[in-house]
Amino acid sequence: MQLLHLPAFDRLASLKYLRIYKLINLEHIETEVHLDDSGSASFYPSLANLNISLCPKLKGFMRCKTDVGMTLASSSSLRISCLRNLYIGSSPNLISMPHFPALEELILGKDCLKALKNILEMAIPVSQFPSSLSPSTAPFSALSQLKQLKIQDEINDLSDLQLLQNLTNLQCLEFSDSQTVKTLYSDENDDGMQWQGLKSLHSFKVNNMPNLESLPKGLLYVTTLHSLDIYCCHSMKSLPEWMANLTSLQYLSISFCPQLAERCKTNVAEDWSKIAHIPDISINYERIQRNGLYQL
Repeated sequence: MQLLHLPAFDRLASLKYLRIYKLINLEHIETEVHLDDSGSASFYPSLANLNISLCPKLKGFMRCKTDVGMTLASSSSLRISCLRNLYIGSSPNLISMPHFPALEELILGKDCLKALKNILEMAIPVSQFPSSLSPSTAPFSALSQLKQLKIQDEINDLSDLQLLQNLTNLQCLEFSDSQTVKTLYSDENDDGMQWQGLKSLHSFKVNNMPNLESLPKGLLYVTTLHSLDIYCCHSMKSLPEWMANLTSLQYLSISFCPQLAERCKTNVAEDWSKIAHIPDISINYERIQRNGLYQL
């Protein structure tokens, strides 16, 4: 379709699911809302699931104002209060997003790095933001309910990942489909301490990242980690020494990682001493340790 602006659906008060798909010329989503005294407003009052994909020109949400026309809404001025699940894929120019105070699951597909940074900045507490910005324009901890985050894209600026520390209720984190990334820390001086903020994280997965050479150092500081999955990471040759310190880890799965699997596949393999404390271990879908008992 040649649609440039998606008409406002604000009057559909019972709308719970909205999919915006393959509108290649769409630039803005209109919202007929009026800001309150604090400079913010809610819309789509019942919307629980939002899927935006294959909208390459989409920039964000527009606020309709009859007196001055259309204006691009700042991320701090709009909110979708009931949204629980959000998927964004193949929309590289999406830069203006409303707040999602009830969001529980966020999946970011291909070409969505701008949206990733924009959304993660919402989680910055006001106390950590420059005082030069007013409360109505400063990001706030708007992702307090986020429990699951999947990033299915190349990550060019790893410094953006430092914003993850503000997701204190995040339970599941997954990185996948990055063909170039070798590490998940910004530089050699990144000690991973910011991962301490992930106080609820219990599941971590890396999937289809053929050039990834190592696990992020920050996992060492995640004391709640319960499950670790490593899948299709062909360049990962060994596990870090600090794996033995992950005493909360209950389950480890390694699949389609030839070099790494070779070092972990039996109780006499080179990396076994790093993982022997984990009760349940699966290598290439074969359970080699169950409830703390070696199976081979």
